[in-house]
Amino acid sequence: MQMITIGICDDELIYREHLKEIIEVYLAERGMNAEVMEFQDGSELMSCDTILDILFLDIEMKTMSGIKVKEEYAKNQVDSIIIFTSSHSEYTREMIGRNVYHFLEKPIEKEHIYQVMDDVCPELKKDKIIELEDAGEMYLIDYSKIKYIIAQDKYTRVFMEEEEYLLRKNMKYWKDILPENQFCEINRSVIVSFSHFVKSGDSVKLDNGKLVKFSRKRKEEIMNSYRRYLREL
Repeated sequence: MQMITIGICDDELIYREHLKEIIEVYLAERGMNAEVMEFQDGSELMSCDTILDILFLDIEMKTMSGIKVKEEYAKNQVDSIIIFTSSHSEYTREMIGRNVYHFLEKPIEKEHIYQVMDDVCPELKKDKIIELEDAGEMYLIDYSKIKYIIAQDKYTRVFMEEEEYLLRKNMKYWKDILPENQFCEINRSVIVSFSHFVKSGDSVKLDNGKLVKFSRKRKEEIMNSYRRYLREL
């Protein structure tokens, strides 16, 4: 496995040191290459430019709670695997959300950390990069940065956050390869990422201002899928 980054965010030094010590032993035993970073509160974590693969996140912190960090991560489409830690378990409802995988109750036992790490580390191998060949060129496309895809004759135009591609791939190719819980087919000519989904009447509004009408047969299905997506944020 490639180099991974692990964050521990807790305003109590004793818990940070305890967790870091166990994680570093785990990494050594598994022969994993990783950097473990410590943050003493949510504000310090949010000011960090490093994208964390795994985040052990305390819920109750003075300057910025773990729940608030989770909400900001979801808003900014940050895909760190979040493992909440707390001395209290009454936050069950608030702990549900995008990329939240586990909850560990303090004091945290070594075997529980090992079990969680064994569960989440395989998730890091699920690559979000689509590798495809088109007209003799190789493309590496991060599907998390796709905004929408529009069919154009025998091609599809893929609109990314910072660029776009015109590729000889049909809509079926994209429907088969993109995760259903993150993308939807608005009609036969347009696929939209739920992270860029803006409903306007019977249409979805693209960021260029164009309105794309829902397929009549699939409107209810699309809206149900979008509501499920929002519940997971």
